[in-house]
Amino acid sequence: AHRFEDMLTILDHEPCAREGLLYGVGAGGAAAFLGLFKRGSLITAGNWGFLTFGVVAIASKQVCHYYQAQRRARNRLRLGIRPDGSLINVKNFKPDGANVQNFKPDSPASDKPGNSD
Repeated sequence: AHRFEDMLTILDHEPCAREGLLYGVGAGGAAAFLGLFKRGSLITAGNWGFLTFGVVAIASKQVCHYYQAQRRARNRLRLGIRPDGSLINVKNFKPDGANVQNFKPDSPASDKPGNSD
């Protein structure tokens, strides 16, 4: 049996769990309230609230993970690290229009001054 403190440490170590749960609880509560107001049945409203909680919590957690991955990729590019882990030749690097996913490594011949391809 897990204690309440164990669940709080899980929320602290999982980066997007807190945000996902908060959005899920808010959306689920709103859906349950609206379902109760519209239909009048507590069980149907609870079902809609629980379903909305699950969908919104999972979706917001996934969106949060996506944005974190994009942020990490941008930061690595700013630090001069390619997605494959190799270093960028900062002397020849032009950041305008560089796409993190389609970044092509420099050829060894382009490092030599006066060499035009």
